[in-house]
Amino acid sequence: MASGDEGVLAASVVMGVSPKPGAVEPLMRYRNALNHSIREMVEDNTYSIPKARKLRYDELRRSFNLPLSIAANCYRGALTIAKPWLTVGPNGCWELPVLQDRGKIIF
Repeated sequence: MASGDEGVLAASVVMGVSPKPGAVEPLMRYRNALNHSIREMVEDNTYSIPKARKLRYDELRRSFNLPLSIAANCYRGALTIAKPWLTVGPNGCWELPVLQDRGKIIF
């Protein structure tokens, strides 16, 4: 007789899923906006969310045609990525991050 977790069987399934044709384009716009925001925040020495919003929000909405919540998530995400780099600086141990398109969308 099995006690506890003995005898429990687990299985994994791997499958490929292709996105709908219209689903990839917004992700590409988000990636481009995120890369742009990271570069701009490093150049402007942006450390705070209010300053990031003031500098980036309208530009992201207008230039990259992002919805309200996606634009807000984009500048917040860019700040999260850029802040450690600003702390370490260009003489630190890692380079400025850039999200690249490798032909796959990874979630």
